[in-house]
Amino acid sequence: MRRTVIVVTGLAVAGFAGVLAFLTWDQADKVAGVVSAVVAVAALGAACYPLVAGARSGTVEVSGTGAAVATGPGSSANSGYRADGPAGGQVRVADTGEARAEAGGTANSGHRNG
Repeated sequence: MRRTVIVVTGLAVAGFAGVLAFLTWDQADKVAGVVSAVVAVAALGAACYPLVAGARSGTVEVSGTGAAVATGPGSSANSGYRADGPAGGQVRVADTGEARAEAGGTANSGHRNG
């Protein structure tokens, strides 16, 4: 995918340079200004898309994990799946190992958000 983006970008730059070479300075200035504005808006949209796209999507599958033990206040044992925010999509957790918490810790052997 990266190679395709690089090739397409290179071809676009070469084509744009070729078009500008056959224009007068005044025409080239106007075309370059319009193309620059369009590219700037497209770049802004591409940069902002991940921010507004929402939660992740897809499927997360967790199975066959080992045991986890938390010892001490504030500690955490996790033998399942833990997401910092909304998981999005589906989460499947099966056959996870034992999660045990001692002395004020927390334990998770399934699915937990936050």
